[in-house]
Amino acid sequence: MGKYNRRRRKEAIETVVAMFVAELDTVRRHTRRTVDAAWRHAVEMWLLREKIITVSQPKSVTHFSVKEV
Repeated sequence: MGKYNRRRRKEAIETVVAMFVAELDTVRRHTRRTVDAAWRHAVEMWLLREKIITVSQPKSVTHFSVKEV
């Protein structure tokens, strides 16, 4: 992750806002919940694209493993 100077920060927010607006265009009703979710999704996608974060799926969603009998 490199240094984010003023120009790069401006580009970043413009990109995230564009992704946010595109996400909202796919939603039928704009409630507070859907707007918040669209913003979080846009930010997460930008962070993933810039390789600032990674998201992994857990191996199991329960505290025990299921064995086939």
